[in-house]
Amino acid sequence: MDRVARRQTFVMVRHGMTEANKLGILQGAHLTLESAVLTNESRDQAREVGHRLRERWENAIDVCIVSSDLSRARETAQLIQEAWPEGGRPQHLLTPDIRERGLGSVEGMAVPASDIGKARAIYEERMRKGGFPADWKPLETFDAMRQRCSRFLAEYVEDGSDAWLPRSG
Repeated sequence: MDRVARRQTFVMVRHGMTEANKLGILQGAHLTLESAVLTNESRDQAREVGHRLRERWENAIDVCIVSSDLSRARETAQLIQEAWPEGGRPQHLLTPDIRERGLGSVEGMAVPASDIGKARAIYEERMRKGGFPADWKPLETFDAMRQRCSRFLAEYVEDGSDAWLPRSG
């Protein structure tokens, strides 16, 4: 991937709420559901963020939008990008390195308030009760997530550029 170089301003924007979020379904870094699409309200919010950011950085050459490759983050980034006129939009780069934490077999479970702490409790309870089925996938460790994020920072942010990131939790 091309390194983004120039002056650095780093703005993070979380992806919009999805229909799955509304249902309390833990999505994680791998789950792809039809219900993982943005709500209409979230689409409107992403467009508004785009307009506000365009007011700050009108010249798209000064901007690089980087998002995870998950559909909810990608769609949020694309809606933000559309605030600039066609033919003059900022570059949009996708990377799996800034996906939210992989929740393993907990992904897809409905957990009240979509709280990762509750997912961890489910995981730990299964461990206490004697483990998991052979096909159970563990939660991504914080160290593994930190390594992914460090790759991202080394690739995109070291030299810097005006950038914002629709990203997950």
